[in-house]
Amino acid sequence: MPISSLQAGKALCVISGDSLSNLEMQKILYIAHMLYLGLDENKDDPEPLINEKFQAWEFGPVAPTLYHHIKSFGARKVSRGAFFTVVGIKSNSEQYKVLKFAYEMLKDKSVRELVGITHWEGGAWAKSYIPNSRGNTISNKKILQELRDRQSSTR
Repeated sequence: MPISSLQAGKALCVISGDSLSNLEMQKILYIAHMLYLGLDENKDDPEPLINEKFQAWEFGPVAPTLYHHIKSFGARKVSRGAFFTVVGIKSNSEQYKVLKFAYEMLKDKSVRELVGITHWEGGAWAKSYIPNSRGNTISNKKILQELRDRQSSTR
């Protein structure tokens, strides 16, 4: 069952020890969402990690509810206190495990590198982004196709 972007944000705060900015959290959440979609390779319409569509904004894919919830932090690190009313997810759930895997994989990347990853030419964001526009959704189908394209380009 999909979780909310706020639950994912709370989990990322816990996993990272409150070491992520809003921008970093958005990038890691997007990659985790992509990986989660790819867990069942045989499905063309797999269950998503979060129950919200990502949007293609200037600096990459954004889960708008999460963004607006923590935008007051600006470029500072987000603390889990921002999510005190949000119900957490269990650390043994598949969702938590994928979030942790994505964090561990990306934790040493700079903000510039994270933006580069999510702005991949031919990827879901690049296919959905319209300059000076917000609200353009990135379909899970495009995100899953990006994962498959990335996997085939590394073989």
